[in-house]
Amino acid sequence: VCQACSDECDKHANMGMEHCRECAEACRRCAAACEEMATAV
Repeated sequence: VCQACSDECDKHANMGMEHCRECAEACRRCAAACEEMATAV
């Protein structure tokens, strides 16, 4: 589940969509939070 977001972002970034740099940043924050939750459980 955690990986899906960043995979989607990478796919868009590879298509050269400029705005997806922002998406990639958000995805990294999302993934970091997700990992923290996973370790907390």
